[in-house]
Amino acid sequence: TTSQFELKQEMWTKLDTWNESVYNWKSIEFKALDVDEMIKEVGMHYKDVHKMSKRPGPNGQPDPVVTMFKESVEDFKDQMPVITDLGNPSLQERHWKKLFDKFEQPYTPGVMFTLEQLLSYGAVNHAEFISETSSIASGEFGLEQLLDKIRKAWADTAFVTLNHRDQSDIFILGGIDD
Repeated sequence: TTSQFELKQEMWTKLDTWNESVYNWKSIEFKALDVDEMIKEVGMHYKDVHKMSKRPGPNGQPDPVVTMFKESVEDFKDQMPVITDLGNPSLQERHWKKLFDKFEQPYTPGVMFTLEQLLSYGAVNHAEFISETSSIASGEFGLEQLLDKIRKAWADTAFVTLNHRDQSDIFILGGIDD
């Protein structure tokens, strides 16, 4: 009896933790959401629920609570690629505007939105567009970083200029060693 009680308590505790996590993920501001941490938690719950599903339930049948828990975790796990793309830190306001246009929803920069709202707008149905936009944002971010690095390198470089053959309006670089 004690063993069965502990298994049930573990199952209900994990289910409660899962439901609480999903509620928190869906209700906080999306841009404040730690998607990497979410991925880890979903993976942990996925592993736990699959372990629990291997245990026989009452009468040798799968436990209906475990089955429901497993379906919930698997449904959320199926949405993770879209959530990961939406959680790309390279997404700028211009990218969010494009995404909201695709969702046919108004977008106002600086206004908070949640994962629940994004999912209700049909984000999962636009997975390919979201992935493409996220990739473009990452590429643009890399180029912007590179451009900033080049600007900083050139900002510290001083050029010596000399008049070309005694002409006052034509200059050439002098001392081009650097």
